[in-house]
Amino acid sequence: MMRYLRAAALMTPLMEVGASFVVGAILFFGGREVIFGRLTPGAFFAFLGAMAAAYAPVKNLARTNAELQRAWTGVERLFRILGEKTSSPKRRKPDFSGLKQGIRLERLGFRYPGARTWALRGLDLEIPKGARVALVGPSGCGKSTLGRLLMRLYDPAEGRMLLDDADARDFDAASVRAWGGLVTSESSLFNDTVFQNVALGRRVVTLSEVERACETVGANAFIDALPEGYQTLLGEWGFSLSAGQRQKIALARVLLKNPEFVVLDEATAHLDGPAEKEVLAALETVLAGRTVVTIAHELRSVVGADRIAVLSAGAVSESGTHAELMEAGGLYRRLFDLEDAARPAETK
Repeated sequence: MMRYLRAAALMTPLMEVGASFVVGAILFFGGREVIFGRLTPGAFFAFLGAMAAAYAPVKNLARTNAELQRAWTGVERLFRILGEKTSSPKRRKPDFSGLKQGIRLERLGFRYPGARTWALRGLDLEIPKGARVALVGPSGCGKSTLGRLLMRLYDPAEGRMLLDDADARDFDAASVRAWGGLVTSESSLFNDTVFQNVALGRRVVTLSEVERACETVGANAFIDALPEGYQTLLGEWGFSLSAGQRQKIALARVLLKNPEFVVLDEATAHLDGPAEKEVLAALETVLAGRTVVTIAHELRSVVGADRIAVLSAGAVSESGTHAELMEAGGLYRRLFDLEDAARPAETK
């Protein structure tokens, strides 16, 4: 960036000073030629007009130096990544075939590269197969980080994540990720059609399967209203859709994948009240019998969970059902009471 700013700052004064010297030289030598009769006034002024017309393109060409300085940095980073050697093991690890008992986290710890503090440390948690577990707690306590660790987007720096009784790192990472599904509050859509965005990651899928998944989350109404329906291009990051519509596309994508294990990280954050209730009711039916981890800031949305784990300072401070935690009177009770007090009277 400093190279780019230096080049951009020097470009204008250098061009103006250089152009002043060039114009002065042309007027001096051209005027002298006209006075001595070796050049006609018409030819001289035609040459001046051509020079004036060429000045703007030459100035624009000089700007490319500043842009090249910025682009070169991107090129250096790109080739640095392309030149990275894979750290895959010499022998391929076995594929994960699915849960039989559940997930167990033992003294789990994780710290982001370059960070001084631990996002998670000393965390113990059990997630039985088929259970609905909610992760709640203050902002920054590590809920989203834990969701990504469960999907094996990261590996723990300390402790273990056991799938049944085997360490998750003993399995091929891609097979563990294929077994689960993740929906975050910020959905990732691509400059492609609605159909391709929903079918992302699936090699063989029919239009009827995509339509059924979209209908389940209530996305079919606005998709049918698009100019070309399921073949409508959404643009980069799906900018042509609202935040709530993008979220429904992301939910439909996970339902189409039909995973055994689902992590919902504020998955309905961008939906309004009626739409959120509609989607949650649909998910309740579709995800029945599956292992579901819900990360939520609004505690009322997870009161029906089989188990609620309350995170604080990167570890589980208490866990239990909603009734058990309310009776215990700990952090969960305080957060629930604060949320209840902040809600408008007409919504209580």
